[in-house]
Amino acid sequence: MPATPIPRRYQRVKLSPGKWVIVQSAGRTETLRCIMMGLGGMFLECSQPFPEGTFVRFAFSVGAQTARGTATVRDATAKGMGLAFVTLKPDDRAKIRLFLERQLAKK
Repeated sequence: MPATPIPRRYQRVKLSPGKWVIVQSAGRTETLRCIMMGLGGMFLECSQPFPEGTFVRFAFSVGAQTARGTATVRDATAKGMGLAFVTLKPDDRAKIRLFLERQLAKK
């Protein structure tokens, strides 16, 4: 029986070629490529993801500004890790929303 798709609270946008994101936790800092993003989180490509449940800080550029927040690792696979946003200030959420709207307008 095929798996039932997981209902999503927010639309996800595939990013091509991807968006560079700085992720930091427990003294480890990585710059990783985000290939999927929505207002609820993002998926980052990496070969050594943080363990599920790890809290991370992240930052990425949105034009001349930077969006920052905290997230938790929801899924860790051989291809990367899915992050769920935990803390976003209203202006950072607005920056991410604008970024995603611009990505959708390109398609």
